[in-house]
Amino acid sequence: MYGVVGEPRSSRAPGVRRPPRKDIDQEALQRVIAVAQKVQHGDTGESESTLVSLELFESGFIANFRLRGWGPGTNPHDDPGQPSFFRAPNYNVGAFDDHGIIYQGTPGGGGGGSAHWRNHHRFTPGLAMADGQIHFAIEEILWTPHRAGGRTMVETGPWQFDVSLE
Repeated sequence: MYGVVGEPRSSRAPGVRRPPRKDIDQEALQRVIAVAQKVQHGDTGESESTLVSLELFESGFIANFRLRGWGPGTNPHDDPGQPSFFRAPNYNVGAFDDHGIIYQGTPGGGGGGSAHWRNHHRFTPGLAMADGQIHFAIEEILWTPHRAGGRTMVETGPWQFDVSLE
């Protein structure tokens, strides 16, 4: 579900070089929107995802997330030494605005442990509007084991966030 940015080498004329793509981290931060929207999932609140904030840049934006959980079917009182216990979340985030523009997103990094995780996702292009809403959705989380013998667990969503840009 990751978008490919750029073009294959074979499609460019020989000897033609493209300028390096400017990373949004090298741009001046234009605005930060504090969101702090929390969504729980499952009857027992197995996972809790929070969209913490949006960082807006000229050519894109970064969505900062916090995730709390152990993955489905895991009892937090189990022995952490068990191979299936420690799993890290991996997920994609979709985004679109009120005008139907879909923003390409890729995981940008993060970390954590002991059921508390922070991740950020990078989106392009820059927001097309200054007001209205942008909508985010996490369709599923893959809880990937960090030890041999552990099982990857899939937790289906969605976790949805609607953010006002005003």
